Amino acid sequence: MLIELKSIKVHHKLSEETNAYTANIFVNGKLAGTARNSGQGGPDMYDFKDKALELEVEEFCKAMPPVKFKGGSTEMDLPMDLELFLAKIVEAHIRAKNDQLLLAQKKRWCKSGMVYYRLKGDKAGSYRGLSQLFSPTVAAELRALHGDKVEEIVNETVAAAVVTVGKVR
Repeated sequence: MLIELKSIKVHHKLSEETNAYTANIFVNGKLAGTARNSGQGGPDMYDFKDKALELEVEEFCKAMPPVKFKGGSTEMDLPMDLELFLAKIVEAHIRAKNDQLLLAQKKRWCKSGMVYYRLKGDKAGSYRGLSQLFSPTVAAELRALHGDKVEEIVNETVAAAVVTVGKVR
């Protein structure tokens, strides 16, 4: 059984304790219903056109392996159900959108002619700039200077992402 969410619209301004979203549920390629969450800590709500299909989908999800949950020092297995399955799809959608935005930002930085990089231990989301045109020689010099501390050279990451996207499409 293939369960998908399409036309996902995340409402970040409404998201307080959970992700506020609306989406269409597709089962085996056919529109089966809608899903939503108000973002205020309540459960995901879903409305299926066919109650029998809803029960079948719920049972299918319950048969999936549990999900490992880590929160602070707590670690436990959560039993999979339709609500958790849909929430994981929405989370993956949000991560993918954020990754796209970050890649677009990195591409803009690389057009500036500077070299951008991160070192292990740098604050999350922060990058360092070097007023020098990027080349493999500059990358080698950065690695020679900082050694294993170099976590990412953005100019290389962007070049690799462009090549990967080119192969996929």
